[in-house]
Amino acid sequence: MLAPQRARNTSRPAPWALKKVVTSFMQPFFASGHYFNFKEYAAPRSVETVIYGRDRGTIAAAKDKTGVVTSYTIDPDGAGPAQ
Repeated sequence: MLAPQRARNTSRPAPWALKKVVTSFMQPFFASGHYFNFKEYAAPRSVETVIYGRDRGTIAAAKDKTGVVTSYTIDPDGAGPAQ
């Protein structure tokens, strides 16, 4: 005769179980600083750069009433119609 067996509950939370992680990302919508020498690469896969207003095109700074630069206008191909 066999003795009755007891069922055991072996469902324990696994220590390696995945947990939900909430990651937040915040990006500022403003920046301040002293910007100068706006440039671009001279050609694809090149390390040589050209600076707008010196090597290529024109650059103009727009200022407010107090003389603070508020924006820049860059024309990569210089004055006149687009090429």
